[in-house]
Amino acid sequence: MSVDGEKNRLFHQVNDLIRSANNIFVQAHARCGDATGSVLAMTEYLRSLGKRYLAFLPDQVPANFSFMPGVEEIVTDKTSFNLAEFDLLLILDCGDLGRTEITDKILAEKNDNAVLVNIDHHYTNDYFGDINIVDKQAPATSVLIHQFFQANNIRLNKSMATNLLVGIFTDTGVFTNPATNQEALAKAADLLISGASVNSIVQSIFSNRSVKGLKLWAKAFERLSINRKYNLAYTIILQRDLVELGLESEEELEPLSNFLNNLNDADVVLVLREKPGNKIKGALRTVKDKYDVGKLAALFGGGGHKKASGFTIEGRLFFNEEKGRWEVV
Repeated sequence: MSVDGEKNRLFHQVNDLIRSANNIFVQAHARCGDATGSVLAMTEYLRSLGKRYLAFLPDQVPANFSFMPGVEEIVTDKTSFNLAEFDLLLILDCGDLGRTEITDKILAEKNDNAVLVNIDHHYTNDYFGDINIVDKQAPATSVLIHQFFQANNIRLNKSMATNLLVGIFTDTGVFTNPATNQEALAKAADLLISGASVNSIVQSIFSNRSVKGLKLWAKAFERLSINRKYNLAYTIILQRDLVELGLESEEELEPLSNFLNNLNDADVVLVLREKPGNKIKGALRTVKDKYDVGKLAALFGGGGHKKASGFTIEGRLFFNEEKGRWEVV
């Protein structure tokens, strides 16, 4: 059987499980257009079947995704449900179980008879599901969800098309980063034909900069440096930056690493952001074929793609005046 043939077989198997399931849990990782779009497109399908389901994301949905159809149904409180109630778990756009941010809950509560389905495109996916549909060449998990609908002759409505196009737009940087390929363009065209609201997407996601947000970018630009030994450009954002600017969230920073990836005098870009709870989040980007930032992120317990990956570590960022550099303490 060909690769595509095997993928379609699995798509049919998952659809059979969906149709026979009584209660379905759907989740992806937090604060990501592809993850959110994949979940919302899938729950729209479940709604059309009259299924009982719960859509979960482990953090609040960023304000610039609030226009997405069905977003009001997403649950972000992990204490508000018991996974033992579900007979099918659909985990989307997560390279490993840790990305769900509820690993302990899954291991403790999941019904032994429940099937866990892993649908993802991350380069570092570790095949944690009972059923794994992982295509590391796919530009976005939203593309895989679109393929799932096509394989099962499921007609997309405007809401499904809009949510999936958000996923493709955000994971390809509107067709500007290395994830862009022929399939991304073809799927986007099909979604537009299916009624995707491209104007709403562009206005809400890519035309939403504020003065405070731009001042936060300015802090990142001010600290931008290049390590010539590794030809790595890096910058940092501190928690106190948000306090000083009166920003309640850092969501306007999300495109920063992709923007810096346009630098022509660095091979790799690293953005470090302090997070609440003594955490530091790192975002790695490259456009160079000879580098694999997914492997670099894995050294710090993270993962992702060859050209775009991330990780989270413990600590705070501190500028060492004597050494003239930022350090993790």
